[in-house]
Amino acid sequence: MVEVNEEMVRKWLEEVKGFFVVTDVKYRVPRGWGDIDIIAYHPITSEAWVVEVKGWHTEIVYPSYSKYIRPLHPNSLAVIRNKLGNRKFERVLVVPKLSNIQKTKNATYHAFAQKGINQLIEFPQILKDLINSIDTHKAYDSEILQTLRVLKVYGFI
Repeated sequence: MVEVNEEMVRKWLEEVKGFFVVTDVKYRVPRGWGDIDIIAYHPITSEAWVVEVKGWHTEIVYPSYSKYIRPLHPNSLAVIRNKLGNRKFERVLVVPKLSNIQKTKNATYHAFAQKGINQLIEFPQILKDLINSIDTHKAYDSEILQTLRVLKVYGFI
């Protein structure tokens, strides 16, 4: 089951960015199963992303957090290739928030790049983009988008 943070990122990728998305992609590891949060493909730009979502919403992410990032497991690469073919893909990490200090932010980007992360995207930007994309006169099939719509209708966001 996809958790709510991943579902918000999924909706952002689909509704705002125009990607086709597959979520919660399972693969075997020696002692069980691993999963890829999101594999995304943009049909117009041909961009391909493998997205990991970190929902540590009370945290500011610093360079030291890169120690939690591991290389992609070889079995995950087989699953990614099954979904994307031989396309080059970017490894994208969605994080709660980065430091407001530019020097620290740059150091964080660098530390994560050393771990193979091509992009860091802050969760507040995703929420802002999603909220801005909501049409208050439209009913949504998605519980997340419909909840955001209701909050927007009544002026909470």
